[in-house]
Amino acid sequence: MKKQHFSLVELMLALGVVAIGVCSIMVLFPIGANASRDASMETFAAQAADQMLNFRKYKLYNTWDLGNIPSGAPSSIGNTGGLDFCTNTDNWEPGTIPQLYSYKSSPSSGLYQLISYKDGAESPLTDCDYRVILKLYYDTIKVGSNTYSTDFAVRLNVEASWPAELPDAQRQKALYTMDVFSLH
Repeated sequence: MKKQHFSLVELMLALGVVAIGVCSIMVLFPIGANASRDASMETFAAQAADQMLNFRKYKLYNTWDLGNIPSGAPSSIGNTGGLDFCTNTDNWEPGTIPQLYSYKSSPSSGLYQLISYKDGAESPLTDCDYRVILKLYYDTIKVGSNTYSTDFAVRLNVEASWPAELPDAQRQKALYTMDVFSLH
């Protein structure tokens, strides 16, 4: 049996094909990592909004008090974004829900920040995994031509936007709603 020898041209062509294949696969890694990060942040935002809506629903069931929830969609407070806005501890104070911070400058603004951070983080505001800005507000419920009184029912809305480090106009946003009816 004869030994088969490859020419230098054939060897270079084979290496070129392998190099193109490896480079094509390497290009997909950052795309997959970005998609995974975006999906994680969207899931975190949905969970944050769900937590906020259910907490407010529970509080409304105990005492039907809409005093600390703004009516109608709040406008952005200044340029609500950028790392300084998020990490400046003068802007935020811890809330009643762990990892939830409310905006100090305007307590009834309905503006919150939910932060996911690792245990043992030195400062949750600066050493975190994800940040989501939440805008909480209520509207009246309208069905056809009927409008329910806010003494009986409200639609709670949470606009979640992420990543919080970006200015408000550049963030991804999702609106979550829940209708709440008075038990009293």
